[in-house]
Amino acid sequence: MSSPLWALIEIPAYARALRRFLRKHPDLGHTHTEVIRLLSRDPHATVLRLHPLGGELAGQHAVSVTYNYRLTITLQIVEHEILLLNIGSHDDVYGTHLREEIPVAAMGAGAHGWATTTG
Repeated sequence: MSSPLWALIEIPAYARALRRFLRKHPDLGHTHTEVIRLLSRDPHATVLRLHPLGGELAGQHAVSVTYNYRLTITLQIVEHEILLLNIGSHDDVYGTHLREEIPVAAMGAGAHGWATTTG
């Protein structure tokens, strides 16, 4: 029996970051698509190099798009959802943080209101 697919939820800051990223790196469009496909099937796939983040980004995870580029996510295991938060170089993703309000309800069962996250 195959495991269910993960729902990928794109916050507005991610959509903006992705547009900027693909304008700078059009050659990575296919790679991004493949990472998204793998994420929806199995975010723990070894090739994605999923790892938890610390500091201001505690509670988030990152996966590798390439050696130089990361995609930050929040995994909601109970809800089987993945919030796509940011994409860019190591410095873009881990250095300067965009603040984005997202509905807490989108972050897990039983949560209500709004939360501010970095992404």
